[in-house]
Amino acid sequence: FDLKGGWGGIDVWLLGIGFGFLLFFDFGGYTHMAIGAARIFGIRLPENFDRPFFSTTPSIFWTRWHMSLSFWIRDYVFNPLAVAGRRYSWWPYVGLIISMTLFGLWHGAKWTYIVYGVYHGLILVMHGLGQRMKRQFSVRPPRYLGAFLSWLTTFALISIGFVFFRAYDLTQAWTMLRAVFTP
Repeated sequence: FDLKGGWGGIDVWLLGIGFGFLLFFDFGGYTHMAIGAARIFGIRLPENFDRPFFSTTPSIFWTRWHMSLSFWIRDYVFNPLAVAGRRYSWWPYVGLIISMTLFGLWHGAKWTYIVYGVYHGLILVMHGLGQRMKRQFSVRPPRYLGAFLSWLTTFALISIGFVFFRAYDLTQAWTMLRAVFTP
């Protein structure tokens, strides 16, 4: 990611998308090799990726991406936090941000990973708030259009988040994001 070459917004989008697929093929590939090797010995290991890039919402994405870690964070961080503050309607949203921040921190003690986690926590919160608002309004696009727009938005948000995960530091991440949102 050398930005001295004058990278534009399309370059950064392609880098975010490409890095997401790199992680998927790399991590998903060796996970499938481990699953296949275990089956030779009669051991059944659970799937760790389930077509995450076809997800139509951020919450579905996190039930399909790195499932072993996602479910561990859900079961041992988010659920206890949600139960602890169940009397407040806003508390689950705080629990999502804390959980995803820890998810980012799990990858390493680096600010870009922490911001990556916070970013995904905020995406999940916005999705949850959007779902609440959607129930109040009767405006609904045609089913296929709605599903396509939901997938496209999810894919774009997840892909741009990979910039934080891949950047060497926050300065580089902010520079890249500025390139994406500046004509």
